[in-house]
Amino acid sequence: MLAALDGRLGSAVVNNNFDESVLIAYAPIKSLGLGMVAEMSMTEIRAPFIRAAVWSSLIGLILVVIGAVHIYGATVPVVERAQESEARFKNFAQLSADWHWETDADDRFTTIQGLEEKGADWVASRALGKTRAEIADDDTTSERWRRLRAAIAARHAFRNFRYDTHSTTGERRSVVVSGSPVFSDDGQFRGYRGTGRDITDIIASQQRLAEAEERLRAAFTAVTIGMVLIDEGGTIVRINPTAERLFGYTADEAFGQNVSIFMPEPDRSRHDKYLAEYLRTGNASIIGIGREVSGIRRNGDTFPMHLGVAEMQVNGKRHFIGAISDLTVSKSLEEQLRRAQKMDAIGQLTGGVSHDFNNLLGIIVGNLDLASRKAEPDSKIAKYIDKALGAAKRGANLTSRLMSFARKSQSESLDVVDINEVI
Repeated sequence: MLAALDGRLGSAVVNNNFDESVLIAYAPIKSLGLGMVAEMSMTEIRAPFIRAAVWSSLIGLILVVIGAVHIYGATVPVVERAQESEARFKNFAQLSADWHWETDADDRFTTIQGLEEKGADWVASRALGKTRAEIADDDTTSERWRRLRAAIAARHAFRNFRYDTHSTTGERRSVVVSGSPVFSDDGQFRGYRGTGRDITDIIASQQRLAEAEERLRAAFTAVTIGMVLIDEGGTIVRINPTAERLFGYTADEAFGQNVSIFMPEPDRSRHDKYLAEYLRTGNASIIGIGREVSGIRRNGDTFPMHLGVAEMQVNGKRHFIGAISDLTVSKSLEEQLRRAQKMDAIGQLTGGVSHDFNNLLGIIVGNLDLASRKAEPDSKIAKYIDKALGAAKRGANLTSRLMSFARKSQSESLDVVDINEVI
């Protein structure tokens, strides 16, 4: 009160006459020359704060419980999804043909996982603690290794880098790897993380396939009959050198054209219809059967040939391959054989006729000889008989030649003749 009457303003916590702690506030009322003092028990002052603290604690606890429930409810699916993702990743990693690796900032392998399942546990025993170049059997000074080192130095990802190494037993193996750089939260480079795969068996399979294709190509090229490969539309895919020589087209000229260019009319006009009918019904008149047909060369000459066609699948698509044999020579030989057979038949006939005719000539000559003995030497009858004997002897000589032609096993008799006298 004295402070208030003295014109001062303020507050203080003091004990009253009952020794209770109270808060007093005092201020002067200058216009009236009075002082004002107000007091309040500290207990009353603290009560609302205590009640507020209690309620705040209760409300906070309730909110914490509610928040925990909500957080738990929201977290459980996240955790479950994370666990499910991890399980899927593990399954994928186990089913994948790749293993997983990590390197440090110096490009030395620190972790290699998944090797046991991939049958490549030899990698870890050789690679851990070493760089990729230290376990490689390649020439690491080559251009592709230089590009790999440049990519790693620039912290770039790399994909499908292939190099050769060897197992602990000395077996040469080929691997292919892909990797990405790994950085810490503050951007510091920590190394690389990636995948690897042993492709030795794949390369071996590719080599066997390439060898088989090369053998097939060599056989297709070297075979002495014409070979023509077409698709189901009749378009020429490939011809071999024998077919090139046979038809007069180069492989480049024939490629992409319809195979009917090798056929004369009317086969050329009917070919596409025949092929479409076969594809629709499967009824074949030549496919899988083979027969003699006519072919036409680029210059327009036709020739006989034997055509055999087989159906095959190439990359899942239907194709047809034709084997063509030129019958020109064989037809010529057949004609020569037929002529020889005719000559043989004529020879046999000639031999039989000559033998019978020779018998008749023997009778004629014998009777003429007897008649010449009865005739007067200077008579006309003797002259007639001599002429008849001369003709009979010439007939006998002709018969002898015919019989010599019929008997091919006998050698011909050669005589020196004066052509002028014969003429």
